[in-house]
Amino acid sequence: MAWRFDRPGGAVLVDHGRADQAAATLVLHRRVLQEGTWFITSAHEFVMTTAQRMRELEDLQRADTGCFLVATRGTSVLGFLTIHPSPLERLKHTGKLAIMVDPRARGLGVGTALMEAWQDWAVSNPALEKVGLAVFADNDRAIRMYERFGFIEEGRRVREYRFSEDDYRDDVLMYRFV
Repeated sequence: MAWRFDRPGGAVLVDHGRADQAAATLVLHRRVLQEGTWFITSAHEFVMTTAQRMRELEDLQRADTGCFLVATRGTSVLGFLTIHPSPLERLKHTGKLAIMVDPRARGLGVGTALMEAWQDWAVSNPALEKVGLAVFADNDRAIRMYERFGFIEEGRRVREYRFSEDDYRDDVLMYRFV
């Protein structure tokens, strides 16, 4: 199932990721991490290979509570969203959401398109009951988007991440029942 969204700059197509998109999603992933702003992983720490990304795509597409959605315009990958399921029996009803949007495509509705497609997918998936995510407390734009999609704060890890000697950031934990 694919979703089409009319957005500024043209239509955005969101579909389940394919193996032939593995390399492009890795390029985007590295581009976002190079910003050094919104993710805990530093660019030099990210060492995933194309083969590993292909395996991740396949594993998430097979999982009852997992998915890997990719947003494109034409042949360009603009962003992706993942739901990673837990391997633990008592957490099988949950998943962890992560989303990345190409810095050049931000503000054009790509993140919203990914979230709308995810929401549609999740509602049709009876195995998934609760989705959680973590976001830096100062990422107001992302928090507002998550709140628009029904996520609420369930906790905060104060000074969880240290970027430099005097630069700490809080981690906000959010969730939503499907």
